[in-house]
Amino acid sequence: MNARVVGGAASAAVADAVAGPARPATVAGAFDRGTYLLLPDDQVVALLMPGAARLPNAVVMAATTGRWREGDPGWVGEHSVRTPGLEVRVVRWWLPRQVRRAPSLWVAETGATALVSSLSLNGHWPVPSAVRRATGQLGNVAAAGNLLGVRAAAAGLVGLGPGLTPAGDDVLAGFLLGLRALDEVSNSAAHLARAAGAGARAARARTTALAATLVRHAAAGEAADVAADLIDALAERAPLDRPLRALLDTGHTSGRDLAEGVLLAWRATVSLARREDRGRR
Repeated sequence: MNARVVGGAASAAVADAVAGPARPATVAGAFDRGTYLLLPDDQVVALLMPGAARLPNAVVMAATTGRWREGDPGWVGEHSVRTPGLEVRVVRWWLPRQVRRAPSLWVAETGATALVSSLSLNGHWPVPSAVRRATGQLGNVAAAGNLLGVRAAAAGLVGLGPGLTPAGDDVLAGFLLGLRALDEVSNSAAHLARAAGAGARAARARTTALAATLVRHAAAGEAADVAADLIDALAERAPLDRPLRALLDTGHTSGRDLAEGVLLAWRATVSLARREDRGRR
């Protein structure tokens, strides 16, 4: 039976995999709007239907089609992605979203306050107590400017929780994206990001390939559209209701986990700035 052929658009962040030689891949996870393909080097390419939340490592199909099962074989390369019964030929490229930089620490402070208020309206954060404790530890050491502590706490979040993207990794991705949005107004944010990124890299073997891939993109400031929309709204002091709702609707708890990580980064950076300001007086 011949495979159905459809067009697609690929993120430039996966150009090496998609435009390079064809390599075997395995379906590492499937959901209603797409699938995740695991390559031999542990890189993950997301194959998404139109309307799915666009990830920085995605190939987006031009048609709503495809059924996948975990363990299915596939191929990625030579400008196409193939799975049983389907070939997606990449005909154009797009740049993954970069988070918008906040213009000032004052905006970071007001944005953090607004995000606290908005998240509180959405009820309890439904994560295991271990994730909550590890998140609190990262917030404490980050607010104190303890870079070795940040590295250790970030490593402690890696792989914490169930699923293809454990909650701990989602928090860490949000933390890295939040810091990236503040690195032009605070040297502390850049230092914290380097420490957290080092911790994530050191512990990457403890988590899934997909989670490690998304954390790596976050460290580079590359975000899913729904995450970038929230950070853009924070940086622009725009209403948070719509972008936050879109993010919270992503995954089981992934959207909330990521939002909590962004909040952690902004609060820690503001706290450090206040301490430094008091020290100069």
